[in-house]
Amino acid sequence: MAERNDKTVATLARQKLFKGLDRAAVEKLLSSTDAKVKQFERGEVVLHQGDRVRSLAIVLSGRLNVIQVTRDGAEVIDYTVKAGGVVGVSYVLQRSEPFPRRIEAAESSEVAFLDIAKLREAIKSSSYAGLRENLIRTLVGLVSECQKKLSVVGCWEIGDKVMTYLEGLAGETGKREVKIPFRTSAEFAQYIGVNRCALSRSLSQLARKGVLSHVGGTFYLP
Repeated sequence: MAERNDKTVATLARQKLFKGLDRAAVEKLLSSTDAKVKQFERGEVVLHQGDRVRSLAIVLSGRLNVIQVTRDGAEVIDYTVKAGGVVGVSYVLQRSEPFPRRIEAAESSEVAFLDIAKLREAIKSSSYAGLRENLIRTLVGLVSECQKKLSVVGCWEIGDKVMTYLEGLAGETGKREVKIPFRTSAEFAQYIGVNRCALSRSLSQLARKGVLSHVGGTFYLP
């Protein structure tokens, strides 16, 4: 692994994916799966569309965007993976297929990669009985995120897309002040599948109606 081995192991041991495993077990798992840590700068591609997923990616810091290219060539952010999140978990539980999306760093990010073939072998051991359950929970969480995304993009009007998304965040935090996990308005527009200028107009209209106000990426709902 990278030079900061102790720090990396400690960071990974705190991830939800390894809940229930002690540090020694995590360290052994990282060794047996040839774990590697890489740094990506904003905009750098982590995985190209069509590549086979050979490693489970765990985001240690920063944020990754999983991007879909539509038939007309537009790029839409399917979902964002924040620190602690995982990409490729379904490929641990099933045969690896070409990845249908592109993954790129939304900001400077540090990502750990574990060899999937070796991880499959590891989870057969009784020593990692809880890890398989954690993988399934992670996959269920991803399905939930996709369902939330569908509820947003399924709205016809841009204003409805915005409000559905923001109300969803407010529901999760219990607060009417929410911070979106996007660096720019263009990235927000890319997530909900609309043009950036159209999103800007819609936000102005919603603000005039008193439905919301915002400063940068922080939105205030009445």
